[in-house]
Amino acid sequence: MKYIILNVLIVLAFVFKGYSQFYGYKNFNHKDGLTTNRINDIHQSSNGIIWLATDKGIFHYDGNQFQSVPNQHANTSISGLDINKKGVLLFTSEHSGLFSLNKKKSVSLFQSNRSKAKYTGVFTVNEYTLVTYNNSILLLNGENIIFQKRISQHKTIIPHQFIKIPNGAILLTNQGGFYYSNTTKEISILEDFIPNYSNKFNTGFIKKNILYLFDNQLKEGIKIILNRVGKPLSNKKITFNSLNLTAGDEILTCAYSSKLNKEFIYLEEWKFI
Repeated sequence: MKYIILNVLIVLAFVFKGYSQFYGYKNFNHKDGLTTNRINDIHQSSNGIIWLATDKGIFHYDGNQFQSVPNQHANTSISGLDINKKGVLLFTSEHSGLFSLNKKKSVSLFQSNRSKAKYTGVFTVNEYTLVTYNNSILLLNGENIIFQKRISQHKTIIPHQFIKIPNGAILLTNQGGFYYSNTTKEISILEDFIPNYSNKFNTGFIKKNILYLFDNQLKEGIKIILNRVGKPLSNKKITFNSLNLTAGDEILTCAYSSKLNKEFIYLEEWKFI
């Protein structure tokens, strides 16, 4: 599972005219209201609040302080979270299933009938919800199951990043990348959608109709031009420093990296001026 060991790092990366990068960051700990140092997932809502899924429940950060979100799962491991188009917070409890949070009360939306199910992430696309658990990806509309796709025989699927694109989404995981089509409501292997895709590309972002995917060191990557319905028109290999971004661009994304053989997640805000 992806998580921070040690501290939460909020990293600001400033790129000046494409020539150099300067990083500033602040470490957060218990003094900031964060009572745990294991973060499983992170999401920023449209009003700027940062939400954290941790091994001790859900926390949110309003720019000044982290606060625990009271609910029935306040002291359990939350593996993933997202906010749907109606503004409802959805989350996966690692061993209990998928829930929605409504006025401090969690409501069960899905629970597998398998006794040892492990839920690793939740992602929303329009009115649909994707859930990763055990070795499968599940698509739901509310509480109704649309399909379930088994990815492997044994290995648990661990999400790295979820990127919404026109008419669909891309899910990058420990078992490779997958493409979800909002038209067909199907999941396919990302290599079939993007020919130059490699499993080492586990982070990225989309700007207008251009999708950028990079390795976890933000060194090697590919640039994919999409048409208005999200289909690739062309792609080529690039480096992070070669990005052709313009003044005023601001891109928020989550990246996954490693340091001292321990995995951590950091929130990046890239501002181009």
